[in-house]
Amino acid sequence: MAVAIATNYLTAYEREAECQAWLWANDVPHRRWVAVDDRSWLYRPFCKSLFLVDGRTGLTQATGSQLTARLQTTL
Repeated sequence: MAVAIATNYLTAYEREAECQAWLWANDVPHRRWVAVDDRSWLYRPFCKSLFLVDGRTGLTQATGSQLTARLQTTL
């Protein structure tokens, strides 16, 4: 039931809903997480768990360093 509630709320934000469903299915719904993606519209606006990269370049050395810093402070 909780998974259905979480995914129904996020149906407009498909990728975030998938992440939340995975967390619920693995009994860690309150665990912090970070998704690396180039499609912001698949997540709620201002989603704190999204690390947005440029789809044309992907994960570069510079953004990789930013991601490392983010992971160290988030997780």
